[in-house]
Amino acid sequence: MSEGIDIVLDLETLGTRPGCVILEIGACAINPDTGEFTANFSRRLDEVFIRDDQWFNDDAKPTFDWWHEPEHVAVFQQLINRGLPGMFPKKPRDPRVDLNAFGAWFKKQTESCDPKRVRIWANGPSFDIAILTNTLERYDIKRPWICWQERCVRTALEQAGYEKGSVGWIER
Repeated sequence: MSEGIDIVLDLETLGTRPGCVILEIGACAINPDTGEFTANFSRRLDEVFIRDDQWFNDDAKPTFDWWHEPEHVAVFQQLINRGLPGMFPKKPRDPRVDLNAFGAWFKKQTESCDPKRVRIWANGPSFDIAILTNTLERYDIKRPWICWQERCVRTALEQAGYEKGSVGWIER
């Protein structure tokens, strides 16, 4: 077994609770001993185009409105249009394709590591990891990490003395 790995997860969503639509999964792998970025993952999910349940609910509306504020709308349009000629894809891709691709990427990054030295980081215990776990379960896909590998970026930064919203840790 080789060294450990830190996987940093970031979701873009239409909501803030498990069950909300995921627009995109982003992640990077970092060597915790050197701080070197070793791999990246980014996939748009077409969930918003195929879900027939009531995903546009009281939780989704504030997030949808936030995405449509002038300073966010260009990024939202890029997420929706990524690689597509129009606002909506003619044939949306089954989210299982991209969720399984994330699982395969995660396993590839961690396969030679001691499981005790694999950590998955995200903002908040109730956001990225909880939402992605719920989505994986909804599509009957096994979570590629072990629950005790989960870590909170916000808590770590606060413990290290950084203020909320600070990016000073990036410049180190």
